[in-house]
Amino acid sequence: MYERINSLPNAQRLRTTAYTIMIILIPSTCLVIYLISFFAMGIWLKYHYNPQQLLQANQTMNPFYAAIVITITGFNQNGLSPW
Repeated sequence: MYERINSLPNAQRLRTTAYTIMIILIPSTCLVIYLISFFAMGIWLKYHYNPQQLLQANQTMNPFYAAIVITITGFNQNGLSPW
């Protein structure tokens, strides 16, 4: 019984493993969410809007440029302030 208990990882090793997993898991989750949002909005804008409807400073813009602006700025408190 004591051999099995002693073979378990100690608190320091568990803490290090948990921190390492969280450092990898949190940014990768955010990256996946941002990428899915970017591609979904870019494709949706491309097929549902004309380039003339996506104007900024009287110039048409690429729907994927609009998607990246919406994706990056849409999650902060200022929202869509570039428009």
